[in-house]
Amino acid sequence: MEGRAITPLDDRTIWQRGTSGEDSLAAAAIDRFCLALGSVAGDIALAQGASGVVIAGGLGLRIKDSLIASGFAERFRAKGRFEALMAGLPVKLITHPQPGLFGAAAAFMQEHLK
Repeated sequence: MEGRAITPLDDRTIWQRGTSGEDSLAAAAIDRFCLALGSVAGDIALAQGASGVVIAGGLGLRIKDSLIASGFAERFRAKGRFEALMAGLPVKLITHPQPGLFGAAAAFMQEHLK
């Protein structure tokens, strides 16, 4: 692509260069990942009859801006005759840096500090 020689890079470097926009090929790879994620998340939500989708984990937080700018939402909704149904499904991105610990603390408080 782009007539450039490819220099092998480790995953972390590809993600850093792609999210910063420093490397157009890495940015294209991240965009393609976001598109695939949108398609798969939509497929799973539709197959499972979900009432919403939550994207959690460190990766979602790191690629938040790329995810929003990509065609993720269009791919998520692109399910033929179910497109209107999919458009009504909320998709949320957890942005808390430690959601597991936050949830554990909330559960502890609910159980022991009533």
